[in-house]
Amino acid sequence: IRLVTATLLPADVSINSIFYRCSNLQTVTLAGKVTFSGSSPENNFDSCNALTSINIYDLDAWLDLEFTRVTANPLYYAKNLYLNGELLTDVTISKNINNYAFYNCLTIKNVTISDSVSSIGNQAFYNCSSLKNVTILNGVTSIGSYAFYGCSDLISVIIPDSVNSIGSSAFYGCSNLANIDIPNGMTSIQSQTFYGCVNLTSVIIANNITSISSSAFSSCKNINYFIFEDGIVLESVGSSAFSSCSKAYIMCENADTKNKLKGKGINDSRILIKVVDEDVNTALGGESVEWSIATSGNNEVLKTTYNSVSYYKIVGSNAYYMA
Repeated sequence: IRLVTATLLPADVSINSIFYRCSNLQTVTLAGKVTFSGSSPENNFDSCNALTSINIYDLDAWLDLEFTRVTANPLYYAKNLYLNGELLTDVTISKNINNYAFYNCLTIKNVTISDSVSSIGNQAFYNCSSLKNVTILNGVTSIGSYAFYGCSDLISVIIPDSVNSIGSSAFYGCSNLANIDIPNGMTSIQSQTFYGCVNLTSVIIANNITSISSSAFSSCKNINYFIFEDGIVLESVGSSAFSSCSKAYIMCENADTKNKLKGKGINDSRILIKVVDEDVNTALGGESVEWSIATSGNNEVLKTTYNSVSYYKIVGSNAYYMA
């Protein structure tokens, strides 16, 4: 028998390896609440390589599913998710999002995560390459590792200050992400969190951050500057935290912060300390000072020389820095 289409009727159903190695299965419809049972729940859709679509009628029921590994989620193969017969492109989520919930779903474009949600699981939106906009409302406290990994079309993500934990590689390879605000509730930035976010041009590191892990911003090659807010006290900065950010300058408040950032991927001469001398500020603020562009992009760093010392500022800013 070549099983091509399967429908689980609208009733509570418990399944145990029911579609294991159904290599010709193309469409599955989950019309009711489904739970996985047995000793190997991850095998329910294992090796269903021909799957092209999953149809559901209850989003909350789908969110209740607990996938123990990526291949347990039929979206790993199918890539297309339908809700009530319509291709799911825009979705509002009001329940906690389990690990792998939308893994490899290529249909979703816009996601709103409501204030009733507290967590986004590991790899929840992994490789959702059509996803463009994510709005996370105040209430979410954690975003899991690899949560938005490989979401290459992601342009905008709004993260509230209620978030106090973002896992490693959470936004790895989000190559169209143009802006990121690091929540005030966080104290650390994990390894490879923003690796390869090549469309970022500037990042502000809030003064609540105490540690930045290895490769956190590696290969963000179009960043023009990182601003470390006044009052920040860094306890640790991992190796290569800023590697391959060849355009970037780092603006920080004092020598202690600069020393913590040395040797982490950006040349020491591009790690700049804020100028506090009022006479220098007055002189550099004068109309006679000529500034040149130190780095190009939408957010430019400007450079000038005063009394044989090089000074820098960001376009539109009155704060001055020196190497």
